[in-house]
Amino acid sequence: MTRHFAVSLLIVTFLVLTDGTRVCVQPEQAKETQKKLVRIIVLGHETHGKSTLTSAITKVLSEEKRAQFVAYKESADPPEIEVQGVKVKATEVTYETSKQRYSHVDCHRNTDCVALLSSSKVKFDGAIVVVAANDGPMPQTREHLLLARKAGIPSIIVYINKIDLVKDDPELVELVELMMRELLGTYKFSEKSIVIKGSAKNALSDRSRRNEMKSINDLLKAMDDTFKMQM
Repeated sequence: MTRHFAVSLLIVTFLVLTDGTRVCVQPEQAKETQKKLVRIIVLGHETHGKSTLTSAITKVLSEEKRAQFVAYKESADPPEIEVQGVKVKATEVTYETSKQRYSHVDCHRNTDCVALLSSSKVKFDGAIVVVAANDGPMPQTREHLLLARKAGIPSIIVYINKIDLVKDDPELVELVELMMRELLGTYKFSEKSIVIKGSAKNALSDRSRRNEMKSINDLLKAMDDTFKMQM
């Protein structure tokens, strides 16, 4: 055995899991950590469920050791942090799917969201726009889409939330989807953008119901298919 080969056998990588545990992995396993980081932001009118969705995503992925769970009360009232050089009240979480790593920003206040989208320092590779099924697009929905276009965000995914509140009115859900597609076209995003429908609250609180989890898994797949790191 050559010295070079013997040394290579000893090369390992230490990872720190979300619970603080340090684990030793071989170089083949370490490849999982080499995924490029895709930066996204969650947009939408206040009270439409952005923070609930953020929490639900981390809940799902935490069970696969791909994220640290962020409880709703943490994402709903975050501290002031610095996001790409801009100070805002926001939750910033990092997680990964089987294909990509994400830096996910969820602003607490509309003013913080506007500050990020208006800053020349900040760049995002995509955005999730959350709209409540019982309300439809509201003034901040439109404002965020306008600012996202000006900021050069290339791709949008729509998450129609609170489906459980209008389960007896499927026509209303169809109308909300139609309105959102028209808005996307108005602000020069693709009207064929992926639209996911679900209840982030139920996905977060009731892990035993497969239907409630499907929307989160569908969203994660859509993110992998839609969002790519800009060069």
